[in-house]
Amino acid sequence: MNHGFYHPERGYWQTITTPTPEQIAALPEGTVTVPLKPGADYDWDGTQWVHTPPDPVEALEQERAGMVASRFQAKAALSAAGLLDATEQAIAAADDFTKLAWGEAVEFRRNSPTIAALAAALELTPEQVDDLFRAAMQIEA
Repeated sequence: MNHGFYHPERGYWQTITTPTPEQIAALPEGTVTVPLKPGADYDWDGTQWVHTPPDPVEALEQERAGMVASRFQAKAALSAAGLLDATEQAIAAADDFTKLAWGEAVEFRRNSPTIAALAAALELTPEQVDDLFRAAMQIEA
């Protein structure tokens, strides 16, 4: 049976077995037994778990940091959005680094300099780039 524990400096942890009395006695001073944490967006307030939704700006930054599309996924999403030809034209006019990245990269990351350069060349908003990545990440070859 799982058991939850909380320490003000060490945070939350849980066990997958029932701790022995010796193990309980060895816990750091100040550790309390708590109900199992209901999810990542909860904080212990001293008496109960309180839902604390993430800041929308931070959540978007985290989402963008995790957006990765393969070369195929990126090109397929651009094609579906009617942007592949314009992207190829922007690449032809781009600096050598962007050309090399477009031609050799196995995957593209949302926050990369190449994506920023292409987005600027195509006059895409950050939200449009997000939508392209979301669409790309759903594509399977």
